Amino acid sequence: MENGQEAFNVHGYDKLARFLGGHPQMMIFRLFSTLGAKYTLYLQAELSHLEKDLEDASRADSEAEDGERRNYQNSWWNMHRARKYEDWQIQRVNEVGKALDKYCEIISAAFALGVPPVR
Repeated sequence: MENGQEAFNVHGYDKLARFLGGHPQMMIFRLFSTLGAKYTLYLQAELSHLEKDLEDASRADSEAEDGERRNYQNSWWNMHRARKYEDWQIQRVNEVGKALDKYCEIISAAFALGVPPVR
């Protein structure tokens, strides 16, 4: 019995998972290092592109005729509430946030596996 349930006839992945769960020292998993490195490189490229886009959007807002847009550099709140995600700069900020979250998660996992950080 496991977790109060009656044992049933298990096969395939269920059987292997049950065995490995009882013998954690036997667990061996593929890391997909090459695939992970390739995906990380794509994320780096995406972030570099988004960084440039955000700089361009910021510059365009700071040079705008609209005084409120020129103030975005000094007030995130004004930028956020002005057009509610219709502004190019706030859209880029949101895209950067999503991509950066993924990237940081991957890099943190790599560090946990012993990959040395590069600056």
